[in-house]
Amino acid sequence: MKFADVMNITKVNMMISKTTIAVMISFFLVWVVAMLWHAEQQNKANEWISENCIADTVNQEFICPDYEK
Repeated sequence: MKFADVMNITKVNMMISKTTIAVMISFFLVWVVAMLWHAEQQNKANEWISENCIADTVNQEFICPDYEK
């Protein structure tokens, strides 16, 4: 095997590893955005519950009106 062939294989391996890292970073960023969106939705739900529901301390549940979108 020639030295040039070894260098070509090394270039391919480096390209694959760079692509793999880029894909992993992309998935991580998508996951972060999804977690932030989920937290925002949870905050909206908690806010709606605190404004519209009554806490039943005996049965440990919330008594809420029907939610209309």
